[in-house]
Amino acid sequence: MDRSKTVDVMDLIEDDQAEDEVVPDADELEDLLKESPDDLALKEDLAAALVDRLVYGDESVGPGTECDVARLREMLGCVAPDRAAYARGYIAHLDGKDSEAVRWVMKYARGDDEENASESFSSDELYLDVIVPFIGVAQEFWSELAGELAELWPDTPAALVVAGHVNQDENRLAEAFDCYDRALQKDPDYWMAAWGLAEVHYLKKEWQAAAHYYERALQSELAREIPSLNFQAAYTYGVLKKHASAESYYRKCLENDPDFPSARNNLGWSLYSQGRFEEALAVFEECLALRIDGI
Repeated sequence: MDRSKTVDVMDLIEDDQAEDEVVPDADELEDLLKESPDDLALKEDLAAALVDRLVYGDESVGPGTECDVARLREMLGCVAPDRAAYARGYIAHLDGKDSEAVRWVMKYARGDDEENASESFSSDELYLDVIVPFIGVAQEFWSELAGELAELWPDTPAALVVAGHVNQDENRLAEAFDCYDRALQKDPDYWMAAWGLAEVHYLKKEWQAAAHYYERALQSELAREIPSLNFQAAYTYGVLKKHASAESYYRKCLENDPDFPSARNNLGWSLYSQGRFEEALAVFEECLALRIDGI
């Protein structure tokens, strides 16, 4: 999957939380800590909330800052050294300690039952908890993580998709295709496997097959919020001269990220190709005014 562009998924996360319980954000936890400064559970919760803000930002206050990183390190120094595995993994990532980051991610994956972790990452969890937060790590991180996941959850969609990532990044497309295909066979709703298959076909310029798998991936609510996934689907439909479908996905891409490179310019061309010249002209003029797409 394209890890160059991420997605603002805080609304989706909040919707999921609302169905279960209201989870305090970092600022609310800071207020609670003022009342109970020795509460270790609150400090661990704050560490998790700070990671969320650093990775996904917050609509009210913007993305996390270096102050949040410093505060996160402070909270991790307060809790037991085997606690807050996910937050420790994120800090290790920031520090460039790839193997340590993998170790903590795997501890997080195992949960409380280190010996008998049986529930693999869902597609949404794999994207939200692993792909997005660890963007930019060295290839060694993904290779090591693929091996660890394969050992913990042999032949499961999550392990196969990460193995597919590694093969794809190293241009072993046949091996990547096999991993993604096996994952999708095991779980036909595993949208990250469908996205992987779409990308392999995209790289091989097999446009009709790519479009098929993009459509499968985009059945997921979360997938529909990923700008790059919508852009790739739109571009594929443009190559296939299915310009109305291309228009639809370029608009969805821009809905999720108004500054996504080339999306607005390409939207203009999809309108032009449908003979909707006045609409296309308005979009091109908008491109010129915004100066986003290098026109």
